[in-house]
This record gives sequence, C-alpha cells and structure tokens, in this order.
Amino acid sequence: MSHLKEILQTLLVLVPLSIFGLWRWSMWLTRKIGGLFYCPVIKLRPKDQRRPTVSLVVPVYNEDPIVFALAMETWIKNGVDEIVAVIDSSNVSHIVNFERQYKNHPKVKTRLIVTKKPGKRPALVDGILQTSGDIIVLVDSDTIWADDVKEKVLPFFIQKNIGGVSAQQRIFKPKTIAQILFDIVLWTRYNEELPFLLGAGHVVNTLSGRTAFYRREALINDKHDNIHHLTHEFYFRSRCISGDDKRLTHLIMEQGWLTAYARNAIVYTPGMKDMKSFLKQRLRWTRNSWRADTRAFQRGWIIRHPALAFFNLDRFLQPFFMLISPIIFAIALYQHAWIAAVILVIWWCVSRTIRFFGYFRKNPRRLIYLPVYIIFSYYNALMKIYAWSTILEQGWITRWDAKRLASVKRRSLFIGLST
Repeated sequence: MSHLKEILQTLLVLVPLSIFGLWRWSMWLTRKIGGLFYCPVIKLRPKDQRRPTVSLVVPVYNEDPIVFALAMETWIKNGVDEIVAVIDSSNVSHIVNFERQYKNHPKVKTRLIVTKKPGKRPALVDGILQTSGDIIVLVDSDTIWADDVKEKVLPFFIQKNIGGVSAQQRIFKPKTIAQILFDIVLWTRYNEELPFLLGAGHVVNTLSGRTAFYRREALINDKHDNIHHLTHEFYFRSRCISGDDKRLTHLIMEQGWLTAYARNAIVYTPGMKDMKSFLKQRLRWTRNSWRADTRAFQRGWIIRHPALAFFNLDRFLQPFFMLISPIIFAIALYQHAWIAAVILVIWWCVSRTIRFFGYFRKNPRRLIYLPVYIIFSYYNALMKIYAWSTILEQGWITRWDAKRLASVKRRSLFIGLST
C-alpha cells in the first residue's frame, strides 16, 4: 500500500511538470529549427569597388592595461583604419601609455579624447562624432579579436539595408566558475538565439557592445538624431546610464534597418572572474533588457518583427515557468516522494546535457560544471523576476566607482524632475 501511495505521489508531481516541460522543449526546438534557416549569402565585393573604411571607438575607464594593450594589438592587426580612444581623465597612466605607444602609429590612424564626463554613453557619443569611417565599430576596452574579424564582417554591409552586424563572442581562456558559466551563456546566445532571430526575422535583439559594427548612416543621419536619443534616454523620468548597446540596436531597427550576424567572426572577452561581480553584472543587464523590451512593445515597432516579439514574450514568461520545477522538487522532498525527487535531478542533468551537447562536445572537461550551471539557471530565473520588480533601479555596479555613480544619479533626478 505504501508503494502505491508513493507511485501516486510521484505521478501527481511529475505529470503537471511534464506538461510545462513539453512546452519549454517545444520552444527550444523552435529556436533550433528556426536557426537552421539563417544561412546568409555573402557576396564578394567587386575588385573595382571601394572598400569601406572602418573606424573603431573604444571608451576606456579603469581597464587592465595588459588586457587593453592586447586588445589594441588585435584591432590593429585586423587592419582597422582608425581607432578613437575615449579615456577618462582620471586614468592618467592609460592616457600617457596611449600617447606613447599609439600616437603616429605606422599602421593605423589614432585619435585620443580625454573626457571628464562620467558614463559610457557620453564617451561613445564623443568618439562616434570624431570618426571618419564608413563603418563604425563600438567595442569594449577588454575585447580581443581573432585575426579575421573585420574581413568576415564587412561583406555583410554590401546589402544596403543592413545597419549593424554582430560577431560571435566567447570568453577568453575561461578558468573560474563565473567565466565558464558566462561562456555557456554566450554559447547559447550565439549558437541558438541569434541564428533563430535572424533565420526567422532578420533582426537581433541586441548588437552587443563588446563588438558591434554599424553602418555610419545608421548612427549619424539627418532624419534621425540617434546620438541625441542615445545620450538622453529616460525610463519613467529617470535617465538611463547603461544598456547603450541595446538602445542603439533598437533605435536603428525602429528606423527600418536590418541586422546580421557573422557567425565565423569571433571576439573574446575576459568576463568577470568572481561570482559576485558576475551576478551583479547579470542583474544590471537584465534590468536593461526589461526596460528596452517594454519600450519596444510600447512604441509598437517590434510588431513588425513577429519572431522578435515572440522571442521576447517567451523570455518574459520563461523565468516564472522555470521556477515551477525547483518548487515541485522542494515539495517532493517535503512529502518524502524520493522517487519523484531523484527523477527530477536525473532529468535536469540529462536535459541540460542534450541542450548543451555542442558546447560540452568541444569542451568535455567542463561537463563537471553542469550541476553548477543548473543551479545558476534557476537562480537566474529568480533574478529575472527580481530585476523586473526593481526595473527602475539603476547602477553600473561593475565599472563605476560609487562616487561617480552617485553624481550621475543626482543629475538624473534633477533632469527627470525638470522634464
């Protein structure tokens, strides 16, 4: 009789969960199948046609000098025509080193802008306005390029309605748990999410700020003042101080530009080494995404891209449904339904192994981190709900010092009250 009772308890636990699981797996299969349709036809540029010039803009604030120097060398090796470095005035050593090493460089034109303005957005704007290239690349100061990034990205711009192109992004030699978790997240994004969005709808949700190539006319034109909209973005009367990459992406898509993804062009970022900084970074990015995505629906332009609208709606519901599984697991433990609890744990491991089979096939030694990723995925779901409930809170967290952040908050409050 006791065995029959345990079997009934197991069924009561697992049957409802299997229904939600079937829905989540159908969404995953939809992304995988949709991604198969992203097979861009890259045309070769005629030999007699002028090659576009490339200007690179990099804001620099408290960057590791060794990492920045390595990143600079990879950009130069790629053959960009111009590098505009916008360095914070407090970073004296960076300013001196840049002047010493890269002024009058034989392979690339360089320009140094020393700024006292706090924040990445003003630095990007100042840099963009000083560029002269046909293609403007916005990069983070710790982003390292493979040798052929520029050559693999530029052919996409032969198509006249392409306004921006993203490269594939990975973690540079991940060693810590935080870096490996981030590497898995990036693998999912660039091997599932972007191919699905582009295969089904010709747009991406974000051209990541680590490396984003833009057509000059998409950023600077007489019809739309994107520079102004980037600098003066407000959400419920509060100035937005981060999320510049998604803001620019949505601006150009709202104006009718399409985007692309150069799958074979790979750039690397060190990523946060410790879990505390990594989780704070995830929280900041999630709030940025919620703000941008809700505005996209509010303004209505996203409806012109059904795949993107579907993707964002599913992403909004996902954390709520994901938390059902650990809640049922806790109930199973409380009710001593051990069979159901064990089946759940086994299914978590098997299902994640299937979904990330491509990643672990290339990185078999990292399979031991699968349980950590499972825990992180459920934490991430809870964090997304928390981010939604605190969407009006802002903070750079990982790159700004507290003094400068407080200064920007005071300015934002004043501007918000006066608008």
